[in-house]
Amino acid sequence: MKQRGVYRGAKTMLSIVSLEREINNFEMYCNITQDYFKSLNINHITGNLRNENPVEWIMHLDTYSHELPLILNHSLLISLFAFFENHLNLICSYLQKQSGIMISVTDIKGSGIKRAQTYLKKVIQIDFPDSTDEWMKIRNCIPIRNCIVHCGGNVEQSSKPEELRKSIDNFKIQEVFESRNNLIIINKRLILALICAIKSVLISLYSIVNESTK
Repeated sequence: MKQRGVYRGAKTMLSIVSLEREINNFEMYCNITQDYFKSLNINHITGNLRNENPVEWIMHLDTYSHELPLILNHSLLISLFAFFENHLNLICSYLQKQSGIMISVTDIKGSGIKRAQTYLKKVIQIDFPDSTDEWMKIRNCIPIRNCIVHCGGNVEQSSKPEELRKSIDNFKIQEVFESRNNLIIINKRLILALICAIKSVLISLYSIVNESTK
């Protein structure tokens, strides 16, 4: 880490234990809700509604097997990025305070994750873990996240659909794909992979910061 001595004498440290607990809650929530939707789907398939009202049965089958998991995974992806960006900004503010630097992360051009990355690398000058596979996975998810937030997950409505498709193609089809009606379909596997990637990057940053404050 560059300029390690600049942070010495800090009285507090970032809690990796607390961070892991927060991230693990995302994983627990994902597993519990996905399993619940799966059980609803199984109960629906084996229930009596199929014989009593086939049309309603088909409608509910699509709800349990596709629509509810889609809403869940889209919202989880957005929440994970909000969580990640918030923690990056907390690290930026923490290191600004400990180093006494006047420039804050909000003074840097840009926004979001990229701005925090630039601040930590250029201003604070820490060894940011942006050459890792975990960071690349996060970066490849950003266009997907942006499409969900701004276009409801419709690839064709995005400003750069071909670039978005390239980002989607970086993942396995079991993780994310574009449906026939151009909607981004996210699988539980992508959410769990993103949770692991975010956890790895943040723990790496927390460890760098805490090592420098000893």
